[in-house]
Amino acid sequence: MVRYEKGTFNSGYCILEDKQVVVINKFFTLEARINALLDILQQREINTGQLTDTTARDYRNFMEKAKER
Repeated sequence: MVRYEKGTFNSGYCILEDKQVVVINKFFTLEARINALLDILQQREINTGQLTDTTARDYRNFMEKAKER
């Protein structure tokens, strides 16, 4: 789950492990929000078996492109 809230997070976001929630600073620009989500996706272990086929494919494509950077 992703929430956008006011906060003073050093990285601009906070991951609440126990609740599986990501909180991103709501005052971020769209670009900063996207970059925060990209950072988070690269750090997290995602079980693609729980995703729809389309979402799993998109996730794999994203991860391949992220490795090329």
